[in-house]
Amino acid sequence: MIFDCHRRSVFLNITALAILFVGYFLTTGTGVINSDALKSYFRLVSLLIFLGNIFAGGVIKPFFVNVIIFLIFALILSQSAIAINVIFLVLIAASLQKLNIKELAITLLTPTMLVILLHILLLITGRISGEAIVTADRTRSSFGFDNPNQVSAIYFSFVCISIFTYVAFKNKKSFFLLITSSIWALYLFLAADSRTSLLGLLVVLSLIIFNFIFKNNYFYLKFSFILALLSPIMGVIITIFLINSAGTEVDIILSLRPYFFSELLKSATLSEILLGWDIKDGAAIDNLFLMLLSAIGVIGCIVMIFWVSFRFYKMKPEFHPLVTTLMYASVFESFLIRPEIPCAVLFVGMIFSSITQKPGLPPVKNQD
Repeated sequence: MIFDCHRRSVFLNITALAILFVGYFLTTGTGVINSDALKSYFRLVSLLIFLGNIFAGGVIKPFFVNVIIFLIFALILSQSAIAINVIFLVLIAASLQKLNIKELAITLLTPTMLVILLHILLLITGRISGEAIVTADRTRSSFGFDNPNQVSAIYFSFVCISIFTYVAFKNKKSFFLLITSSIWALYLFLAADSRTSLLGLLVVLSLIIFNFIFKNNYFYLKFSFILALLSPIMGVIITIFLINSAGTEVDIILSLRPYFFSELLKSATLSEILLGWDIKDGAAIDNLFLMLLSAIGVIGCIVMIFWVSFRFYKMKPEFHPLVTTLMYASVFESFLIRPEIPCAVLFVGMIFSSITQKPGLPPVKNQD
């Protein structure tokens, strides 16, 4: 009976994620399907499947109910569409709760691989173009996506999920997947001139290698632990530094990100900063922490950042490279707040699930 329940949950989650990821790829990502109605349709269908899976296994756990009520309250105050994304991600995390680590790895890997294979197929057939373009004196290839950063987000997600799969299975096949995805992603990041994803790839692979080499070294394990624990707070500190760097050489190096960060805060009132507000041009803000600020306000952000840090504190060391890299990369990208990007689902899956937590501690428990 438990096996049937888990098998059903794996199937429903894979189906919902496939619809969500492929829908984004075909519409917003590549524009192969140019329909605003279909964008919403893909989201709605996947959401209904997630909800069906949650309630098929019993009433949603009180912890998730409390989080969703808090986010709905924040949505009412901020009127921010970004808050809807956060609620969506929490519901996805609730739907994934029943899965063990291998089931979660398969559930995340299958729809991500489907997007990768579909992307390669469309490139080979010429349905989308991989030609390079020059933007702001940078030669970049978007590989058929509307924006080079979109293809980088998908393939960086592929690498992160491959790493998670290797942690889950620790066999030759998962190791081959990790190596293959890393090499392919490296090529794409260089061609797309995606500096954040390239740096993220190098950092996460380096941390994994260090984890393997120094797995019995007390001082390194403490360093890795502190690096992960402080990553959300350090992300905020770096963001504040960048805001104050608007108009400097740092601004130019980072493609005017500090300028956009600064202008965002200048456009908000004190009450909006405290409670949240709707960003008129959220696509220009490549920073997770500022996007969260607009969605739930500074009060909600403080609560969320300390809760995430607490979950990192309870997390097993093998997951530190992933969460650390994703947090620091979020200073320059906002893909962790977009449910259609696979690494966002991986991230909420890791911080909400008990499978990533040290044994004997009180994480959010799975239901049988």
